Amino acid sequence: MAGKTAGTRSEFLDLKAATGPRRDHSDRQGAQPGKSPDDDSRTREALLFMLEDLAENRRAIEHAHREWLQSVDALRDPVLVHDADFRVLRCNRAYAERAGLEFRDIIGKLYWECFPKRDGPLHGCSIAAVEAGPGKHEDPPEEEFTVDTGETFASRSFHILDSSGRYAQELHIFEDITERKRAEQALRRLNRSLRTLSAGNEALVRATNEDGLLKEMTRILCEVGGYPISYVGYANDDAGQSVEPKECVGIERSALLHPAVSWGDNERGQSVVGRAIRLGETQLQRNPLAGATYGPWAEILRANNVAAVIGLPLRTSAGERPFGAIGIAATESNAFNGNELELLEELAGDLAYGIANLRARVEQRTAAEKLRQSLENTIGVITATMESRDPHTAGHQRRVAELSTAIAREMGLASQALEGIHFGALIHDLGKIQVPAEILAKPTRLSKLEFELIKAHPQAGYDILKGIEFPWPVAQMVLQHHERLDGTGYPNGAKDGDIALEARILAVADVVEAMSSHRPYRPALGIDAALAEIIQQRGKLYDSDVVDACVRLFKEKRVAFPA
Repeated sequence: MAGKTAGTRSEFLDLKAATGPRRDHSDRQGAQPGKSPDDDSRTREALLFMLEDLAENRRAIEHAHREWLQSVDALRDPVLVHDADFRVLRCNRAYAERAGLEFRDIIGKLYWECFPKRDGPLHGCSIAAVEAGPGKHEDPPEEEFTVDTGETFASRSFHILDSSGRYAQELHIFEDITERKRAEQALRRLNRSLRTLSAGNEALVRATNEDGLLKEMTRILCEVGGYPISYVGYANDDAGQSVEPKECVGIERSALLHPAVSWGDNERGQSVVGRAIRLGETQLQRNPLAGATYGPWAEILRANNVAAVIGLPLRTSAGERPFGAIGIAATESNAFNGNELELLEELAGDLAYGIANLRARVEQRTAAEKLRQSLENTIGVITATMESRDPHTAGHQRRVAELSTAIAREMGLASQALEGIHFGALIHDLGKIQVPAEILAKPTRLSKLEFELIKAHPQAGYDILKGIEFPWPVAQMVLQHHERLDGTGYPNGAKDGDIALEARILAVADVVEAMSSHRPYRPALGIDAALAEIIQQRGKLYDSDVVDACVRLFKEKRVAFPA
């Protein structure tokens, strides 16, 4: 068609040149000089071709326009073009549907009065309108907004300039990114929940007492988990079946006491925490301010923009009634879904397990302390019985026990070892119960036979104790407390590495106490003489580290010998 049009135009110009200008304007009806009827016919034909060509071009343009409109209408995203005054020039069907208006009711209106409904233009196009003069106009960055339905859109804007480079129009494409934002939000919540679970498990490992664990866990839920409110409540078996708030973050404890939350099936027992304890299952409530359940706490929830609350039961074992529950509030109405819920339920299970373990530890410590006290009392009776047979050495075993424990502590031994040394020293002379009282209290030098009887007391004590299962090597300590490093001790002449450390400590304490105290056959030699003895025999008869620790106690730390 283009070639045909060009040929027709050329022919038309040739005809016009051949005909020439009109010279006689007075004779309008007469034939023009030099022009034949054939020329007029050819001219009309040329004009018809041109008109036909123009009509076809117009039809092509209109067809392209319709196709463009159809293409834009096919887009699911709302699209509009507005002028510099923000009035709609064009829009697609998706935009009209979002606006809820007919095209005729949209064109010419301020676009923000149609969609998105807001108080003014989006930031990007408002800036462009202010800077409407000629020059460089960069397209604004993507801008997000949320509409009343809760859907989120991303606005991509493109400036349209006139021929002089001035800002004239703006093209907006509003992409619905609601699902993308929800997915991003869900991923953030999942990551947040994973961090919360990890921090909670670390708190469980470090926990030494129940109150401290609850305080740390509620802190983690708010600081790491990002929840505005968290608290742990325990079920009381009182008449009102009240829930005692143990630890709270984001809400005052007094607010949960007046009025008190209940776990009973009553007016105060309809919160997620009360129901979680009563029913033994996770309880979730969205938009908690809609009803009257949380009326007493409405202001607190409203101030924290709470949109969802959850109660997670705490139980020590399956089938048992929960002893409490965790209450958590979130600002997102779609919180506590899917993986987030699973992780929080796992955290609640871990917390309940940790609480049970801590309580078991307390019970074990209590039982162990009772057992220890019982053992102490039993040993005290044995010691008193022995001292009644030898009043001249009354208090000897107690003082040796105190000095032995002090030496062991100075050497840095663990508390478990200190306790074993204490008990072993309290009964280290238990075997003397088989030695006649007359020999024990004899005021003169012992005969060889009598001394042999005395030397048998470590073995006798060992034989009495060896069948008792102590958590420490008590029988071995009693057996070896008179052994010496060079093998000159008794009853077995054990040497260096064969002598237990506890027995080496007991040996030094026994010598120091004995030399410092009165005996029936001699007066007290004093602490200086006792220290001189162990220093002189350091590394020969007595362990060097034990001697050094004992000397430091008396000379550097000025420890007085137990009275």
